[in-house]
Amino acid sequence: MPGFQLIHQLQEEQTLQLHELYSRQWWTRARTLEDVKKILASSDLLFAYWDDEVKKLAAFARVLTDHVYRAMIFDVIVDEQFRGIGLGKQLMKDIIENTAHIERVELYCNDDKVLFYEKLGFSLLPDTRLMRKTQ
Repeated sequence: MPGFQLIHQLQEEQTLQLHELYSRQWWTRARTLEDVKKILASSDLLFAYWDDEVKKLAAFARVLTDHVYRAMIFDVIVDEQFRGIGLGKQLMKDIIENTAHIERVELYCNDDKVLFYEKLGFSLLPDTRLMRKTQ
């Protein structure tokens, strides 16, 4: 995407900006900087767009995967300043391209994002049994 650099590892300044970006979202608001550093260290694949002109993290997502059968996409997020220019779509296309060899690539999203992901080839799974154990 013109004007943005795709990066796969965050430097300290970018990690701080990711934490700030998380703090402005209802679904990631409670994450501490320590937790953000832990998830970055333990995620298999990181995708981020950096705007070098304004020195700002514009978009981010991460993937957990076994690199053969399963991949799960987490934390797809675009900074409010950069929304509406196709950055989220490009970020997802980069992830799809980099995980094309994996049998199943999955994600969970809110109802308002279903159409966005359907346009990228994702589909709702009928009769899924998502289970959760909260610690």
